[in-house]
Amino acid sequence: MGVFSELGNHRSIGSLGAIPKGSSAYDILKKPEYRNMGDISWSTGETWGVLIGGVAVGLIGLTLFNRYYR
Repeated sequence: MGVFSELGNHRSIGSLGAIPKGSSAYDILKKPEYRNMGDISWSTGETWGVLIGGVAVGLIGLTLFNRYYR
């Protein structure tokens, strides 16, 4: 049984997918292992690859758009 079969079925408190009403999610994120979550490390190759890839896709898209409409 998949997740989509459970949509619309109300389950008891604590079921998977429920948004907690209290501060329990915030308390989890205060743990030390999540301290640097979301920080960007500009020295890694992954970050630069994503940026350069985004520029390349944008330039290709712009070139194709200009060739199609001119």
